[in-house]
Amino acid sequence: MDKENLTELQQLLKSLSYSKAVDFLFALEDSPKSFTEIEELVKAPAKVINDNRVRLWKAGLIRPVIDEEKYSTRAKYELTPLGQRILTKLKEIKNILAKSK
Repeated sequence: MDKENLTELQQLLKSLSYSKAVDFLFALEDSPKSFTEIEELVKAPAKVINDNRVRLWKAGLIRPVIDEEKYSTRAKYELTPLGQRILTKLKEIKNILAKSK
């Protein structure tokens, strides 16, 4: 692995290491969610959700989407294709850990 890819991997892992970051991704597994919906599912304070929202967005794992049919200016958040692939790998790791017990 070259140095650039290693640095990118380290940055991604760092963004996932923050409190509730992985929970945030799992909250978006089935469909886009509003900030409030994520806050309720993850069971974390708004500051934690907001900090993770920014980090995961910068990491390219989530993106905001606007529901134009409901004429709402409030964004919902969804996994990007990269975020979907990362979540798939996280689920695999979760299964490995469950089977090792």
